[in-house]
Amino acid sequence: MSLSMTASPAFSGKRSFITVLSVGRQETLVSSLVESGTILLSLYKEYPSPVLCTGLVCLLVIMGPAIPKIVRFFGLFILCSMLEGSLSVRFTVSSTTSVVAALGSDVLLPCHLIPEMNAEKMEIRWFKPTYQPYVHLYINGKDDYTAQMPQFANRTELLKDNITRGIFPLKIRNVTAQDSGEYYCFVESTEHHGKATVQLQVTAVGSLPVISPNTYTSNDTAFCVSCGWLPEPSLIWTDTQGIRVISSMENVYKDKKSLYCIFSIISLPDSSNITCTVSNSISQMNQSCWRIRETGLPVTCRDLYSRYIVFWPCLAALIVCIGCLCHQSKELSKYL
Repeated sequence: MSLSMTASPAFSGKRSFITVLSVGRQETLVSSLVESGTILLSLYKEYPSPVLCTGLVCLLVIMGPAIPKIVRFFGLFILCSMLEGSLSVRFTVSSTTSVVAALGSDVLLPCHLIPEMNAEKMEIRWFKPTYQPYVHLYINGKDDYTAQMPQFANRTELLKDNITRGIFPLKIRNVTAQDSGEYYCFVESTEHHGKATVQLQVTAVGSLPVISPNTYTSNDTAFCVSCGWLPEPSLIWTDTQGIRVISSMENVYKDKKSLYCIFSIISLPDSSNITCTVSNSISQMNQSCWRIRETGLPVTCRDLYSRYIVFWPCLAALIVCIGCLCHQSKELSKYL
């Protein structure tokens, strides 16, 4: 007697339902893993790190049964390459946006690495505006002046007190007008490189403005001139009430030292005094001059200032002398 067992229709249907459900869950899992991998890849492009790369490797292993072997092999190869690259030393070169220095002074151009790391074995190159000749070069653990720009000869020094922490500012001595401009701090290691930019603005306050009648045209005009400014200055005329007087002509030019001179002519107003103010926006300094129209003689700020300096001490001394004389006269009157 033979027995035959056949699954009931109800049981077969239940097994089919479980199979479909498992396949659906598998597809959902694979879809979620693919989406997670896409997110990790986008993050890795912006912020490459071993953690993100390891996460991608784990995802690839988990997704293994759902993808072909050849794809799995090349995926692991690429991810391992990414991991090796992310383990190399990476850094960012940083500096301040701009530095202001007075003409003839010494200045420090900052440059450092983020994060902090030893830069003793790295190449540190300061240049403007071309890579070579350079402003200063530190390579193979020492300074190299073989291709330095002539204008910086014997004037630069890379400060190495904190180079093991990735801090190495450049010192420039006795800055000149030609030193103004954009500087690049380029740093290169065996695995990575980067650069930062810093703007150097050299400033100078020019000579005291001088006002004089313009005898070449007529006595109703006057000119004001001042030289030795950096950067380019501006000039303003005002009358006794402080109202601005428009100039009839103004000219700005550079002298042999690349410093600015400014020259302006106006028609004299009816007020007795006229003021010429020359200012420099960077150093925020200005100097003014007055001309007494009745005298017709030019007077500079220094002349007026020196007059006050001489006048007030003399007045004080005169008062003291008068006081002493009065005191002596009173003492003498007691004995008479």
